[in-house]
Amino acid sequence: MIRIIIAGLLMFLLMSCTHERTSQDAYAEGYYLESINLLAAKIEEKSEENFKQTDAAQLCQLVTDVMNKYEDELASTNNTDYKKRIEIYERLLEMNKRLTNRFYSAELVNFFDKYPAESLRQIIAKDFYDYGNSITGTDSDSYHTKAELYKSGLSYYSYKNIATLYKNANSKYMQIAAKDFYDQGRNFEKQKDYNAASEAFSQVSSVYQPLGKYKDSDKRAYDNAKKHATLMAEEAYQKGKNLAKGADRRSTFRSVGEYYRQAADVYSRFGRYKDAASLAEKYLDKGLISVYFHSDDHCSDVSSAFSANYLSFVSSPSGADIIINVTCNSRYYSPQQSYNMEIKREKVFDKYVEQTDAQGHTTQVETFKEVSYNESTRTYRNSLTLLTEISVTGLINSSSSFTIEKSSEKYEVHYWGGDVPSHVHDYNEGVLESPHELEQRAKSEQSAELRSILDSIAQDLSYL
Repeated sequence: MIRIIIAGLLMFLLMSCTHERTSQDAYAEGYYLESINLLAAKIEEKSEENFKQTDAAQLCQLVTDVMNKYEDELASTNNTDYKKRIEIYERLLEMNKRLTNRFYSAELVNFFDKYPAESLRQIIAKDFYDYGNSITGTDSDSYHTKAELYKSGLSYYSYKNIATLYKNANSKYMQIAAKDFYDQGRNFEKQKDYNAASEAFSQVSSVYQPLGKYKDSDKRAYDNAKKHATLMAEEAYQKGKNLAKGADRRSTFRSVGEYYRQAADVYSRFGRYKDAASLAEKYLDKGLISVYFHSDDHCSDVSSAFSANYLSFVSSPSGADIIINVTCNSRYYSPQQSYNMEIKREKVFDKYVEQTDAQGHTTQVETFKEVSYNESTRTYRNSLTLLTEISVTGLINSSSSFTIEKSSEKYEVHYWGGDVPSHVHDYNEGVLESPHELEQRAKSEQSAELRSILDSIAQDLSYL
């Protein structure tokens, strides 16, 4: 009984998980357009040849029900609630688009006659028209809203003079917005906030561009941007100049160079700022550290660790600020054998014997015996050690090393002597890797360890 209940529950859960959403589901949840689309898609899957009268009746009923829902919404919507009215008519238009030019479209003549696409577009355009007319233009925001509403209506239908109204409202928006931004720019100028002033005048030019140029907004945007850049450049220039007075380390020279480069970059749109560019190059060069690296391998590890722009690799140790040597030595140990033997004891089946209980019932009972036998294990083990040594000389001096060992083992297990059970068999386990395979494993680990040491060296160089 319990099994039947469990099976029933599993069936119920499986059916729940695999339930396909239907048009009835969508309709019940208030998603009317989705319900239309689901049913239409289901009918279209059957193809025109398999289209039945029951399908037509079901589709007609659903379209009528949805149409009535939207009509009820319209009836309860205030005529001045343009946003809601537009949304409802747009849904009706979406229904029209979805159901037009299908093999079942002839069945929906009542809907198409009542709500032809052209009429729906005109109604939507009229509501946008009235919506725009209902807004009183007082500032740039209100004119922008009016213009966007007329523009949206125009995308559906050229209703009355909606195109002219859009053009006029949009022009008015641009004129007022340009004036507002222009006045903001002038106020920022008085406050000597040249960056904000430049942005405000740039907004003037951007918003007014379709109508042409607005006063001297372009010139003011440029002049204020230049004033702002001059202030920023001078601030960075002075920081570099002050820091250079006590500079005696390469890291400080680099900081000086960065300030001068910042001054040159921020002013670059307007030309050169004093001698900032040449001073930047001078001090950044004084902050460079030349590195000579010697190794048969690991170039990628070194390049990654020493990627800072103030580090430069040279091809000769002579004149290098830092000399890094990485040496690697590997040693392979041939397979060594070891032998181990132990006595195994185990209880195994012997035979059946008869036993009689107090009532005289006889049963067969298993009996076991203890057996012993020998297990010998021969182990083969090879290994490889990889020694890595890193030495650093020059501006800093250090040395370090690390060793990585990799090994592999193979086992040969043999059972003999005594009574070896039938289920016990000789077997081999493990694989002896080749010297090359051991070395590849060691090098993979070596790269990560070496990169950590090189990163530490690079970090030390950044402080010099």
